[in-house]
Order: sequence, then structure tokens, then C-alpha cells
Amino acid sequence: MANNEIDILNNPQATKNIFILNFVMTGVEFANWKLYDVQHTRKDTLTTLTEYYWQNTSDESQTVKIDVIQETSWTAGQKAFKDIVLDHMAMKLPAFPPENKKGTPLGDIAFSGTKGLHHLLFVRANMAIVLNSIGTKDIDVSEFAYKLDDLFSARPSDKSTDTKFSPDIQSFELGGKTRAGHLLKFQITDAIQDVWLKLIATEGEFEYNMDGIHWQHEDGRGELTLVATNGRGLSSTRTIKG
Repeated sequence: MANNEIDILNNPQATKNIFILNFVMTGVEFANWKLYDVQHTRKDTLTTLTEYYWQNTSDESQTVKIDVIQETSWTAGQKAFKDIVLDHMAMKLPAFPPENKKGTPLGDIAFSGTKGLHHLLFVRANMAIVLNSIGTKDIDVSEFAYKLDDLFSARPSDKSTDTKFSPDIQSFELGGKTRAGHLLKFQITDAIQDVWLKLIATEGEFEYNMDGIHWQHEDGRGELTLVATNGRGLSSTRTIKG
């Protein structure tokens, strides 16, 4: 692999303006697939690794394992991904950018270990993802990868999808400014406890620490959209000015 293929910290496609928090899959994400096991590992106080195991409901020989690493910033996510890629190289597996079936790049950057796309790794914003076909029948895992990447990066529709079953964003505002940026203050309630958040800014980037999520941007500029998604896959949005 050429050195510039892993120089991801200088990647022009980088989505520094997106941040994901508390991402969770509940079994509704992939049609005709069953989520049969979830393993949680806390890498440190703020960084998490979750392993999801999916099985085809009509063919038990098709099984996919998805490792989801949530880091504290775009920079931390890129560095975590670079470590994964280096491990990948140490195993002497072939590495090349995955085939692009939809005409759009996968993640900020992505690699595959096999020509059949049985093994994929990509990074988007602060999320580093590894997908493996682990069943007795090897399958292409790119469909899973593109769906996850869309969940992480897609902007909300102009048409509201809020329903009475969607999360209730009761408040969302900028708090005080710190070294890490403006602390974001929000309150969200939902009948289902599994709610994950996506932040999309028109400029700037994010940092997550023990105090919460901070938006680093120029005061008085830009917009910030909060998307809250629950275990049913239903979302609510709220946008504020910078």
C-alpha cells in the first residue's frame, strides 16, 4: 500500500463537520437480517467499541460481524482508523479502495481486504467501522457499509419526519465557550431509551470530553443541526444558528 493511501489526516473528503454520539443498532437497520448478538467494550472513558452480529433470516450460512468504534473527535477517529489499517497491513492482506457501486465514495476513506468485498473498513467523521463476512458462505458486505455510512452522513430531509413516536428534542442551544469550543446543551426524551445523536454543522468541527460535546467554529457564523434517532429508526431534528 502506498504511503499516501493511509495519509487520512490530510484527506480532502473529510467530514469534520459531523459528529456521532451513542450510536446503536437495534435490529431494524437491515431488512431480512437478524441482529442476534451485541458485545459492548469500553476502550476508555469516552471511546467505545461495539460488536454487532447479523444473520440472514433465510440463510443461516450468511453472517456478518460489524465492529463500531466511536471516538471523541474527527482527528481521534482518523487516528483510530489508521491503526486499524496498519494492523490490516501487518496481517499481509491485500488492501485497496472498495469498488464503488453507487457512484459516491464510501466514508472519508475506505479499504477492502478481498476482491469479493468480504472484508471492509471505513471511517466517517468520528466513527471507525470494520465489517467482516464470518459465516460459512462468504458474502459481499458493502451493502451494510453503505447503509451505515448513509446513517452517519446523510442530511435530514427538508420534510419533517417527526411523529409522536419520534424522540422529543425539548431543547437545543449553545452553551458557554471553552478551550474546546461552545458546549452544546440539549435535552431529549423518548419512550425507547436507545437514542443516538448526529450533529451536522455547515462549518467547524467537534470535540467530545467529560463536559460534553463542543462545537469549534467562528462565533456568529454557520448553522448546526441535531438529529436524534431512536430504536425504531425514527428521527427528530432541530437546527440552531452559530
